[in-house]
Amino acid sequence: MERGSAPSAEESEKRAKELIKRIPGLLAKKDGHGLLKLMRELALLGEPGYVAALKIAEVLGRDVENGGGEFGASASALHNVLQSSPGMLEWALRHPDLASAWMRLRAIGPMMAQLEPDPAALFGELLRNEKDPNVSASLAGGLYSMARAGSEQALIDAARGQTGQAARTLVEALANLGTPEARAGLRELAASQDPALRDEASYQVLRIDPPSAGVLISGLVPKGQAEAAGLRRGDLVLSYNGSPVTAFDRLREEVQKTSAEHLVPIVVQRGNETVTLQIRGQQIGIYGDEVKPGR
Repeated sequence: MERGSAPSAEESEKRAKELIKRIPGLLAKKDGHGLLKLMRELALLGEPGYVAALKIAEVLGRDVENGGGEFGASASALHNVLQSSPGMLEWALRHPDLASAWMRLRAIGPMMAQLEPDPAALFGELLRNEKDPNVSASLAGGLYSMARAGSEQALIDAARGQTGQAARTLVEALANLGTPEARAGLRELAASQDPALRDEASYQVLRIDPPSAGVLISGLVPKGQAEAAGLRRGDLVLSYNGSPVTAFDRLREEVQKTSAEHLVPIVVQRGNETVTLQIRGQQIGIYGDEVKPGR
């Protein structure tokens, strides 16, 4: 190899094998600084060194997060090495069979600070194939924080096929943009064949463009009155015990006026239907947002 030239693939493989032999000794001595240096050297070799470097990063990272400090490597020192190795972090995110979910979760933050590759485009691409729900949720959270006008189609594409927290985060990001393109995208997703995506998009459509004023239920207290009465996330509460509901405080006042011994009517809009349910007084057990048309 000529001085100053990049090593060949064969030379990188050979060098990586030599460096990897040093790992057990450094681990036995709990030499965090030596491991950090070795990790950097392995990362510079490219793919031949990535797996070993990522394993070192996980050992040191878990030590820091668990508060053990046995290796004497600080969180900032580890972060600096990772931040200077974007190629390795991207490789980890693209190779879930070779990089642990723990490590991939911690690669997402540093990648958001990179200009190349474009993290938003990368995260959207990765979401299409990611199987780990925690990694998917974190990738979606990254897209949420980077959402800007003009990224509507990328959010729509990323949301398709997602479930759970990832779907909820991406659809909420789209709703928060509030642009005509975002509203059109939400209506498109609300017609999805995927029930989870359809329900979340329908909820966000109601949140930003409700047909009337009311309290939109965002969640239910487990085993509470609302759950027992059959209320659902996405129901728009219109009236309680005959009194119109236009604010959460007004709903709370009406609930507290009623007796726990009596059933009272609660009227909600559910999709295109107006539904009347019976619920006991004094408690209701919902989380919600005040909404009104044209907000």
